[in-house]
Amino acid sequence: MQEVVLGTSGSIILEREGGNWTSDERPVSDGDSITAANGSSYTLRYRNGHWSAEFVPEVRPIAGTPLSATWREDRSGYRVGTSALLPKSGHGDVVSDDKRYHVWEESGSLRGQRFDLPPHGTEASEGYYSPYLQKRGPTLSVDDEETVANEQGSRIEVGGGSFPIGGLFGQKWASSGSERIVDGVRAEIAEMRNTAEALFRALGDDQALQGLLTTEVRLLWREVVTEIGKIFDANVNKWQTLSLSSDLIDQREHVIERFDTVLEALSSLKAFQAATETRGGGVFAQAKKSEVAARNLFSAQLSRSSAVFGLTESTRYGAVDTQVRGGGNAERAFGRSGPGAVSGAFAYSIIATTERTSDINISGDAVYLGGTTVTTGKGRLYRGSIALQIRFDNNSVQGLVTSLQTERDRPWFHRGTRVDEIYLPNATLESDANWRVEQEAESSAQIVYEDAFERWFSVSKSSFEGSLLGTGEQAGHEAVGYWSIGTRRDGAEFLVGTFGAVMVEDPPDTDQTDTEILDDINLAPTAVLPEGSEIEDGILTLRGTLFGPNPETTRTEADWDDEILLLEEGRKIEDTYKLPLEEAFARQGAVRDYLGRDLILLARHEVHELRDQLSAVILLGQDAVALRERSRVWSKINERVRSRLFGTADNALPGRDFASDTAVPRSDPRKWSSGYPTAQDGSPEDAAALEAIDLVLAALASPTDLADAAAEGRGGVFTRADGMPFRPLSAGGIDEIWERAQGRIKMWVESTDYTRFGAWRKQTAPNAWSEYRDRIEEDENGPNAFAYSPLSPSNYNDYRFPVGGTSRYSGRTVAVQGTKFYTGAVELMARWHEPQRGQYDAGTLSVAISGLETTEGVPLRYAGAGGTADGSTGEPISTIYLDRVRVQIDSERLLYFSDTSPSALSIELDRTSDRYVDLSDALSATASLVGFFVGRTQDGPQGAVGTWTLRSRHSHTIGTGATVRGGFGVELVP
Repeated sequence: MQEVVLGTSGSIILEREGGNWTSDERPVSDGDSITAANGSSYTLRYRNGHWSAEFVPEVRPIAGTPLSATWREDRSGYRVGTSALLPKSGHGDVVSDDKRYHVWEESGSLRGQRFDLPPHGTEASEGYYSPYLQKRGPTLSVDDEETVANEQGSRIEVGGGSFPIGGLFGQKWASSGSERIVDGVRAEIAEMRNTAEALFRALGDDQALQGLLTTEVRLLWREVVTEIGKIFDANVNKWQTLSLSSDLIDQREHVIERFDTVLEALSSLKAFQAATETRGGGVFAQAKKSEVAARNLFSAQLSRSSAVFGLTESTRYGAVDTQVRGGGNAERAFGRSGPGAVSGAFAYSIIATTERTSDINISGDAVYLGGTTVTTGKGRLYRGSIALQIRFDNNSVQGLVTSLQTERDRPWFHRGTRVDEIYLPNATLESDANWRVEQEAESSAQIVYEDAFERWFSVSKSSFEGSLLGTGEQAGHEAVGYWSIGTRRDGAEFLVGTFGAVMVEDPPDTDQTDTEILDDINLAPTAVLPEGSEIEDGILTLRGTLFGPNPETTRTEADWDDEILLLEEGRKIEDTYKLPLEEAFARQGAVRDYLGRDLILLARHEVHELRDQLSAVILLGQDAVALRERSRVWSKINERVRSRLFGTADNALPGRDFASDTAVPRSDPRKWSSGYPTAQDGSPEDAAALEAIDLVLAALASPTDLADAAAEGRGGVFTRADGMPFRPLSAGGIDEIWERAQGRIKMWVESTDYTRFGAWRKQTAPNAWSEYRDRIEEDENGPNAFAYSPLSPSNYNDYRFPVGGTSRYSGRTVAVQGTKFYTGAVELMARWHEPQRGQYDAGTLSVAISGLETTEGVPLRYAGAGGTADGSTGEPISTIYLDRVRVQIDSERLLYFSDTSPSALSIELDRTSDRYVDLSDALSATASLVGFFVGRTQDGPQGAVGTWTLRSRHSHTIGTGATVRGGFGVELVP
């Protein structure tokens, strides 16, 4: 037995059995790689009967810089260059060759930007020019006097918000607030108090100046009253009348005490709560504030700002929004009107702009890819992607904006419809390497919708301008610019955006071999997918079944959100989701949402169609058939509005409705809610009916309109006669209701160089007012997993595996169990042999799945006999082992593995317990594994992709007891 020291990472014990060395009962040999508990890698060496371990530095490139980061052996951080150190988080500043870089971790990779260059030029030819900082909008500050003139000391300033550029690197979203209103008021009153004391000292002893002293002190107190009015919206200032006699000499202490009483009340939260409590007798008792209300008031800020940021190697771009308190008062809500309220976008470069298009060494077409940041007329911020195509032969510039999403991954809606793409107005590249399309009627952008009902819309008064960047050999290498669609009076449908983009090289040739690194995530020649799913043209299609409201059981509040599996002629209705893989893997490493059809959009479309039907019925006159059709369409509209929005089978929630309320005249359009409007003689009032339906459609036009229609006391179309809404707003407010979809897919994906894999689960919503609910029945709706590779499947004819030869593969996995996602590592050992005559097997696999944890670091657990529904009991699982899985050859000589019940299945529990459980003997779990080997190298297949499952049996419980489904990708370890 020998103990082998792993540098600063601990040690391992090697034992010799029958001439072979083992570690934890696993064979080892000279040159094997081993990973220490802290993640550091070592190569084992055997010389003259003694073992040693050589540390293998793990190097990670820092994208956007010429630098790379090397893990320190103790995994406490990284070393960059010869002396710079970077924390373990990957976030920090490093100096290399006298250049300062800011580094952060994003989507599993290290990224960096140099930011010791001054972005404060005055001419484009000087470089560091800021061409798209809007007037009256965001501005780029001059550096503080104590800092070097560079980006690290610069700030984006907008209204009351201020964002340090250094802090925005690697932080896509940020927020900033002004000082508390109370603090500003207290500072002003403190100054007034000092002024009052100075007046008493200067004028108090001179009887002839008592009138002047009285006037000045009273004026000061009026200013105190004005300042306190910035805190309280109601009149809390009656107490503040300052009664002064003509002789102020004896009132000096009384006056100063009044100032100090106010200052004391504003000095701390505790003092402020005491001063505003109804029965406490404090100076602000008239305010009548609870502890919570007083706390909110004390912490109220005059303004709040939000920012979204993006960058390329040489451009920075962003959008900001600042809201202010109405009237500058702490009790009023934030809004976008008043001094200091600003919404706008910015962009600038830290390299010189290209002086002439003739300097650009390219002909034909060039494509630029990058990002864009956007603010709307309502101040909502979005990030997205932009692609520019410049045709240098005819100097045309085209721009395409896609994937606009908020910080919460909500897409942008135009006219209530989700937007897929925005084609910016075509521009002409001028000889100075700039282009500019003014905001005029003929400069139209085209909006393409995702929904099939309305495909595109043209927006006039759009702008699009930009500049090419770089000089010398880098001329035209990047681009920066600005765009907008609509005008500010369009509100949420007005967009102002800025962008940065980089010229991309031509796509790889079609004859590129599998041995090259393929980065095209849209290709999927090798895929392992659930039944009914497919990948084509970069789109992952998931097919399930449709759920919807159950109108038979929604007559009470407890049943509002009841839902059922929908059938059409006795058959299940297919529910399809098309997920863009390029977007998914650009945002990997976290759970992302992909929404189905919007319930509000469906309601509007259906009511539109039914209104058209009613218009046609009205033209038929008033015979018996036409009257019955009126009632049928009327009832259908009621049913659609209820099922899509409120989840109730009644025309209104409990309480009076317009139809039964005698106080509502028959001419009132809102009397549509129960029965078709009729006159006293029984004749149909068609105009009133159409007007009522138009009120419904108007309520479904925008979030603001919907909120007004369902607001308490406003008499909107979705309120009862007593002024109460059909159904109160949910906790998420009107925005969440507006964006509620019939269902959504929650998916987590990860990748290696050659593999892509992930897991997904589904949620459904029976109506817009309900919350999403999880579908965890393990049916066609999931949860499930998938994996694919841009490499072709490995063909057995390409290899000649020696008997006894082995290949080791290492990679990652993403798994789902119920509502929980897990990530972990996968190790795969293939032992190859020649297939026997008449047989189609080429070897066996041993698979180890380890470190399965949720995003919160909670491990998958094994409870043995028993367990809990939330999977919180039992011991953490360290590793899951599947052994003796057959590698097979299909009819096309492709290498694959498929085993629905591996003969050897075991788990290793938390390393601290040193316990193994043989699951195959105890029949306490079953597992399956299916996948393909992909690519080729001289040493064997380049990698493998596949899916795996693990299911509890009998009284033993793994996690929650439901099936764990995972997708994985591994690559050959040299």
